[in-house]
Amino acid sequence: MLAFLLLALTTIVLYFFLPNKLHISSAKYIHSNARVSAAFLLDSSNWKQWQPNIKNSNYQFNITNRTPFSALIRIKNGQENLDSELFLVIYTNDSTGVEWGTTITAGNSFWKKLNIYFEARSLKNEMNKTIEALDRFVSKTENVYGVAIEQTRFKDTFMISHETMLMHYPSAVETDSLVQLLKSEAESQTAIAVNHPMMFVEKIDSNYSVRVALPINKEIKSSKNFRFRFMIQGNTLKAKVIGDTKQIESAIEQMRLFISDNNMSSPAIPFQSMETIRSKEADSSKWVTYIYYPVM
Repeated sequence: MLAFLLLALTTIVLYFFLPNKLHISSAKYIHSNARVSAAFLLDSSNWKQWQPNIKNSNYQFNITNRTPFSALIRIKNGQENLDSELFLVIYTNDSTGVEWGTTITAGNSFWKKLNIYFEARSLKNEMNKTIEALDRFVSKTENVYGVAIEQTRFKDTFMISHETMLMHYPSAVETDSLVQLLKSEAESQTAIAVNHPMMFVEKIDSNYSVRVALPINKEIKSSKNFRFRFMIQGNTLKAKVIGDTKQIESAIEQMRLFISDNNMSSPAIPFQSMETIRSKEADSSKWVTYIYYPVM
């Protein structure tokens, strides 16, 4: 009898305290800037890249309308459809807030109210998992920009450099020949290389400006063809690229995009640090290059 009274009392309390409408919301931070967050969350063509991170989902999400920083998302669970709204809120250069919500109408039926209550809990958990899956994906720069980008400090202080103009992008043989000129000039002034040679290539009209540089162990004199440079040990972005010149140039462009996305500026040109002697490695897909891009 007592158990029956407790059950009846619980049922009455739940009936009056369970609302006719349940608002479901998920609010979280994404560790990425607003442009990247919008590109991967509000463009369904990019979902296939990060949604596999969501395990055992019973729900399907489809964008039905969007603005630059918001979207209407239809939630499907079996035969049931539910419309929701998602907003992105800009907080910092590398952090974006996500507010995602919807409302379920339960009606006056006790059992439907109870069923909708558990459904709401399940959906909220699924919305949280979805945003967390995106966060895990976009927080890795290699997923967004195609290369892993780290922030570090440039350590080499003394450099000898040489600049020339070519009618084409420098070949591996031409690149190594220019590096040999730098080494010979450094050795003539009793200086030695302390790191891998570096290069910057810029297309100017139909020609290519090629700058090569060599980190050395001491200060030397500049000459007509060679310039000594004292480098400031400042902040720089660093990315490793394994591949040919197309992949290298693509990585540089993506690093420029990263700089723009994070409201950084660059006080100097980016350089390729060439770990591979390119004229001795015929397979350019095996070239190892580090890109250094000074930032502030």
